[in-house]
Amino acid sequence: MPTVTTNQNATHQGKSGQFIPVKVVDIVLDMGFPNIEKIGGWDSLGTILYIKISDIVKDPEIEYKRDNETLINNNNLARPLFANQKCYPLKGEIVLLFSTTGRDIIKDTTETYYLNNINIWNHPHHNALPNPDTYNGTHPVNNNNKTKNDYLKSSGGLVRQVQDGDTEIPLGNYFEEQLNTKPLLPFEGDHILEGRYGNSIRFGATSPGPNDWSSMGQIGDPITIIRNGQSDELDNKGWEPTVEDINRDMSTIYLTSTQKLDKFIPSSLNWQSWGAKATIIEDPIMALDSPILDEYTEPEPTTTEEETTDALIANAPTGSANEPSPPTDEETVEAEDNAPPPPEPKEDEPEEKDELSLYDELIASDDFDEEDFNIVESETITDSPIGIDFTPEQTAADSALMVEIGETQTSSYRTNGTLDLEMTIGKYFKLSQLIHSDTSKKNGWTNIPGQDASHKSQWTEEYIIRNLENLMINVVDYVYEAYPNMKITSGYRAKILNDSLGSSDNSHHPKGCAVDIQVPGVNTSEVTNWIIDNVSSFAQLIWEKPENGSRSWVHIAYQPGSSKNKQVDVYTSKENILAHYGNRKRGGGKSKYMVIDRAKQNLV
Repeated sequence: MPTVTTNQNATHQGKSGQFIPVKVVDIVLDMGFPNIEKIGGWDSLGTILYIKISDIVKDPEIEYKRDNETLINNNNLARPLFANQKCYPLKGEIVLLFSTTGRDIIKDTTETYYLNNINIWNHPHHNALPNPDTYNGTHPVNNNNKTKNDYLKSSGGLVRQVQDGDTEIPLGNYFEEQLNTKPLLPFEGDHILEGRYGNSIRFGATSPGPNDWSSMGQIGDPITIIRNGQSDELDNKGWEPTVEDINRDMSTIYLTSTQKLDKFIPSSLNWQSWGAKATIIEDPIMALDSPILDEYTEPEPTTTEEETTDALIANAPTGSANEPSPPTDEETVEAEDNAPPPPEPKEDEPEEKDELSLYDELIASDDFDEEDFNIVESETITDSPIGIDFTPEQTAADSALMVEIGETQTSSYRTNGTLDLEMTIGKYFKLSQLIHSDTSKKNGWTNIPGQDASHKSQWTEEYIIRNLENLMINVVDYVYEAYPNMKITSGYRAKILNDSLGSSDNSHHPKGCAVDIQVPGVNTSEVTNWIIDNVSSFAQLIWEKPENGSRSWVHIAYQPGSSKNKQVDVYTSKENILAHYGNRKRGGGKSKYMVIDRAKQNLV
């Protein structure tokens, strides 16, 4: 039986020092691997089964003709080279083999070893290579162009950019590709170790570039960043690099020297040990094992037990302590006046046997959350359409409120405690433009992110501006690039403004997750359909009041975690539009919300 200890007769054998590229077919990771005893049992962990790249180039179908048993019998086996550092390859990845001294040195045998996977796609997540037939569209099963479309030709060769959500490459028995996993952006002199899942260690330094740790110190001051998982708010363009984000990455450790982390927001300021006095202990072992803290002593009471008892007796109510006092006549009349009227009997109505609506199906599936049932408000457009050249006026009340918010909230969007309303959110629009409202100005209301945190603790300045940033980057910037004369008619709304429009707290606007837009000279149906076809994710898209012509608008919302559904609605009072889309209506009043697939201008 062949084993990995006698590879000198294997077909891949080359001259000493010669590297041979091979494609990984499978890898031994546990004792459940078929025929593992023939390979070496526990001693074979990490061993790969492979096919030479040169053989695949000659006959691409060889990948589907050779099973694991054949590869084992042909001794197409290789062990990891390094004993203390192992990077196990995935199926489909390319590694380099070479032969050197084996374990049976008395017989001067050699064994085959492999190095880490080759950096085919310059990406830490995986570097698997598709079969040539799959890429060329000639595979006997997968002969479409989906895989081919994932690879773009450039002067340096193929570039892999998966945008259809499907990789078509088997990588393992349970390993699933995460298309949003991004590599880290390097800076000069960096030494970076990256795992496959967004975990990494950067041995770096203060350096010019887009990062949050180089505003202080000298170029070259060391920093080490340990990151366990990237932010879940990043887009799905996994080929574009990212930089560590201390606030949004899953968990991180920053070992700094002279750096200041500009946007760091502590998760809590309520440290239980705050104020404890350190005790210097001579024995270092004791210092680690039994640190001594100051003993806390309860203060002496200022009232005697007898005085406390007398006070309780004097203030005790008459009657049983567990028996409430009877209501007065006035309270009884008030309760009767405020009681709801009895329900009026309803005439029997024939039972409808319509198909379940989208929302009934969600309930029946038991797979939904609160965001699936948000009713987004509609309002008559009274505010001035805002383009990128619009300059809102900042009032004294706005300035005073921003100072007050800065004293009670921590925000990574402030510089030295000051919030700059002229900062750009996304690529094109300023924060001042996204929070402007004519209605608020006319009524003397403020409309500043964070002013309603006392109403909902989540509605902080940081939370709202971050949502606006996600909205602009993932949706609105793309729309503006397609329609440069796009205008925003409504963005962030403080609670007082939102309430005045008859909306609820469940709306996307008070969270900073939505804008209403118009494109002068372009039908809102066209804009709606463009977003459906070209924006990969959004929480809600509404074709609002199409019967109003140029006064119609488009509502677009984006919220991380709720933007995979791409819910599209029309809001209209036109019966022919409602009838065309099947009368799956919801909402009260003459106008109705209804789920649609596309906006059809001919219905208007």
